[in-house]
Amino acid sequence: MVRLLGDRIDLLRKIDWLWVSLIRWIGKISGSYWDVKAGVHNIIRWFPVIWRSRDWDHYYIYDILEHKLKLHARRLGKDEMYEGWEQDISDIERCVDLIHKLKEDWFDDEAHRLHTERWGELHMEIGDPEGDGNIRTCPVRLWRDGVRTPEDEVEEHAQAMQMCGEIDRQNRAAREDLFGIMRDKIDHWWD
Repeated sequence: MVRLLGDRIDLLRKIDWLWVSLIRWIGKISGSYWDVKAGVHNIIRWFPVIWRSRDWDHYYIYDILEHKLKLHARRLGKDEMYEGWEQDISDIERCVDLIHKLKEDWFDDEAHRLHTERWGELHMEIGDPEGDGNIRTCPVRLWRDGVRTPEDEVEEHAQAMQMCGEIDRQNRAAREDLFGIMRDKIDHWWD
């Protein structure tokens, strides 16, 4: 009688173990399905960004960051999950705008455009290699149409150096603004 009772208890434990194992296994399959589905979806969404990515320029880091922030802003706008989501989207869009300006050399292009309006297009003439055939030893002559006198040349050069400093300052300010916003807000965006 005692042995029969022990066998029944043992059988119940085994059934219980099988039942728990079956539920865990179904949970893993179900979880795996959603993990695989999300993974495939991410591969599709990220493939163009990863395909374009290269390891030699900061542009590509900005490209990845911009893509992630755009995806997250789209998700926040779609879900409208909490109070204040509009401000978070606005902050993310500000970051995306700064990233775009940094990626596309926006500050450089604007400054060069203004400098070119004042002094004319930049021209370059490369002379013949001196003796050894090495292009690195070729004489190079740069000039602008608006530079007519030695005084103009000095003034243009000074303005070009000032322009380079201003471009550097604007790029630095944009990076500080971008990463300052992210430093202050990024934890909140994913809560």
